Amino acid sequence: LGSISTMADIHAWRIDYDDCMLKAGFDLSAGIPMQSTEAGESAPTFGDKSPEDYQKADASCIKEVGEPPTPPGMPTAEETDAMMLEFARCMREAGYDYPDPQPVSGGASMSVQAYSADEINPDDVDACSTQSGLSDAFSSEPQASE
Repeated sequence: LGSISTMADIHAWRIDYDDCMLKAGFDLSAGIPMQSTEAGESAPTFGDKSPEDYQKADASCIKEVGEPPTPPGMPTAEETDAMMLEFARCMREAGYDYPDPQPVSGGASMSVQAYSADEINPDDVDACSTQSGLSDAFSSEPQASE
């Protein structure tokens, strides 16, 4: 029953957040629309609004409706932040120019570092994912309940 109420909490939060973002001019009912950039990458598009407008609305809505609930079996934002920092540190120790993750709204952090297949050893990524706990935290295997 804990998972059912937690999923209900997540759903209720999502409705409140989406309503708040809609009032700010961002309709998230179909997700965030993406477009191709000149570099051939995918990036969010916000119509006549800027990414900065989206970030301001997101921060305001998080303040209004609160942080999103943590899904069952998933690490909290703080736990994810700690794992991302450990992963970045491990990658630097392995010889890569890998920055610490930067905070994003919602209390989580994000680290994106692009390397081509010939610039990075997958064994290093696997080792750092294991060492940081990311591989276990986000695996598709069911997590043990506490």
